[in-house]
Amino acid sequence: MLHENLEEMVSLKKSILIFLLFACVALNQAEATQVPIKNASFENPALNDNRWTNNVITDWGIAGTAGVFNPTADHFSGGSVPDGVQTAYLNSGIIGQWLNYYLSANKTYTLEVDVGRRLEESLAFPGYTVGLLVGNPTNLSTWYYIAQYDTPIIPERGKFQTVTLSYNTGTSNPYQDWRLGIHLGTKDVQTNFDNVRMENDDNNTNNNVTPEPGTLILLGSGLLGLVGMGVVRRRKKA
Repeated sequence: MLHENLEEMVSLKKSILIFLLFACVALNQAEATQVPIKNASFENPALNDNRWTNNVITDWGIAGTAGVFNPTADHFSGGSVPDGVQTAYLNSGIIGQWLNYYLSANKTYTLEVDVGRRLEESLAFPGYTVGLLVGNPTNLSTWYYIAQYDTPIIPERGKFQTVTLSYNTGTSNPYQDWRLGIHLGTKDVQTNFDNVRMENDDNNTNNNVTPEPGTLILLGSGLLGLVGMGVVRRRKKA
């Protein structure tokens, strides 16, 4: 009888430990919150195959030459992009979007975007930038980069690869409650972007990016304005 009771106690303890383990995993997963991004896979405006827009990307601001592109197998392996059927192309400058989301303390914000390199492009890959911004909630003409990458990955020809940029706010941040924004840029013809996504997490503090002083630049010129941002209209074939 004693042996049976001991076995029951051991079995009960194992069940409790397994339950607590799954509960902790579920709790950690629940604390990661998706940050909404409009037109995150550049499916608007919708286009036929091998068509593109000139300086029109729904819900994104443009400063340079950019648009939406529906590629074929001549442009990317299998004619596919990571999400949906369209991608953003940039021949110069930047695109950006202010999010309906605000910086909070003790959070890690993780931005992911798939970067593509066209299959038929014979020139050297031009390089690109991916950045997180904060804007003054009362005056978006005052804003700063809080983190930025400069060409961390060069995709293989005809393929997309994922770039991940993280920023941890810490317990005290000078930009708490400032509005979050995204910046995607190219250094020349042509970089493609797709499947932009972001989440914040209370516990993910191991992949922090501490921006160098040079990246904390006041951009008072209002180059982006992001979804209120002015559009520089220069026509260039995709």
